[in-house]
Amino acid sequence: MMTRSHCYCFITIFFTLLLHTLASPPHHFCKEDQRDALLEFIAEFPTGESYTWNKSSDCCFWEGVTCNHRSGQVISLDLSYTLLNSSLKTNNSLFRLRSLRHLNLMDCNLRGEIPSSLGNLSRLLRVLSLGGNKLSGNFPIIFANLTKLSFLGLNFNNFTSTLPVNMSEFINLDQIYLNHNNFSGSIPRSISKLANLTDLHLSNNIISGEIPESISCLKELRLLNLSNNKFRNDIPRCISNLKNLETLDLSSNNLSGQIPQDLGNLSFLSYMNFSHNLLQGPVPRGTQFQRQKCSSFLDNPGLFGLEEICQQTHVPNPTSHQSEELSEAEEQVLNWIAAAIAYGPGLLCGLVMGHIFTSHNQ
Repeated sequence: MMTRSHCYCFITIFFTLLLHTLASPPHHFCKEDQRDALLEFIAEFPTGESYTWNKSSDCCFWEGVTCNHRSGQVISLDLSYTLLNSSLKTNNSLFRLRSLRHLNLMDCNLRGEIPSSLGNLSRLLRVLSLGGNKLSGNFPIIFANLTKLSFLGLNFNNFTSTLPVNMSEFINLDQIYLNHNNFSGSIPRSISKLANLTDLHLSNNIISGEIPESISCLKELRLLNLSNNKFRNDIPRCISNLKNLETLDLSSNNLSGQIPQDLGNLSFLSYMNFSHNLLQGPVPRGTQFQRQKCSSFLDNPGLFGLEEICQQTHVPNPTSHQSEELSEAEEQVLNWIAAAIAYGPGLLCGLVMGHIFTSHNQ
């Protein structure tokens, strides 16, 4: 006959086992078609044979691969910094991974154009990082099919085209990194439709024309970098409507007119750079401006009022021109490092949390 103490013991063991079962993640059991697609993909590259993937192991535990815990479908592939040393083929088996949400092929030494078959991933792909390669051609029109895309990184490549006229097709984008390419033309006014955009990085291209006032519609914008392009005319005063702006870099363009005084009212704006333009008039007063480095205003012959920032009037000295350029470059690098340290953890945390959320809610 079971005593009361035995009954309590049995109940305790039962609930302990039940909680352990519920808390334990289900087995992955990689799908065969997913495994084969990954193996075919890596085999297409010269270095593929040396990769550690093989048929005898669960592909959900392969390096760089993440699966949905319940379905076994591959939802994330991160091969960043893997030297693939080739191009992406049109019939690439990678594009059979229809549940893929995150694709990171950054710094893989990829070259050539992005195949249109990437559009096959349109249903779920949210993060696409192809930066640091040798990709070329026009801005891929198939990106318009990636309606879920929130992060697009094509920086440090060789793309040559104008930006797409109808940016409203990318309505879910919140981070765009197109810097260090050869994009030309102007910023389309339709960029105002990207209501969720927090980062817009277009530096080091050959984009020209005026900075469109429609950019002031990007109320969530925190980083705006248009440096090293060919923008001209005035800095739109309406940029001061971007209340969440933290970083503004307009250096090395052909901008003229005065620096808008209202920018000093942006309480989160910690970094500004207006150097190497054709700006004139007084440097606006205010805490936000006084906190900037002297290098943020240099090489604007018509600017005055730098004494409070630089502690003395900037007088060019031909004999020290080279050393001034070096110190200015070093100062700009340090400024960007500081901005990255402040902003980077938030971006990384957001991507990680987004990845964890999607992998547990499929």
